[in-house]
Amino acid sequence: SSDAKASSTDFGKKLSGVSEKLLKEHWPEETKMNKSNVGKLLTLFLEHSPDRMSSLTRLVNDVLLELPHTEKCKGPVDNYPTCSSSSFGSYYTVVISYLWKELLKLFDCDTKNPANAKTMFEKMAELINLLQSLFDLTKENECLAKKAILLQQLKLGSKFIET
Repeated sequence: SSDAKASSTDFGKKLSGVSEKLLKEHWPEETKMNKSNVGKLLTLFLEHSPDRMSSLTRLVNDVLLELPHTEKCKGPVDNYPTCSSSSFGSYYTVVISYLWKELLKLFDCDTKNPANAKTMFEKMAELINLLQSLFDLTKENECLAKKAILLQQLKLGSKFIET
């Protein structure tokens, strides 16, 4: 029913909003930030975001690209204190995987309509720019170019290109 769908959408928006608020909080120092907490919150934030594209853009430009500007590349990032050198892998992996998911979603739309095709190509260009920014981030900042991150780049970058 449309009421159930609207209720589910409202719940998703709230879940996304709460997840983002938690990512912007200062957590107790003894909290170990990893994929089981930060990664899960990022996934909930992006999965239920009413505007995933702008959420991804914000996470790349205002969060991940800010980490190298912190002291010794350790973080935390001012507006997202949960992003630091210890949680960078979680942020990076979730964001890059949602870039790919967003690309897949583009191919589900009706490309025969010229208006849709134009929008699709614009969004595709945005996704490619964000992916390029993530690749440049590790290329230009040795402190972030860990083996696990580079493997994620290779895996999801390949998926992105194959799509």
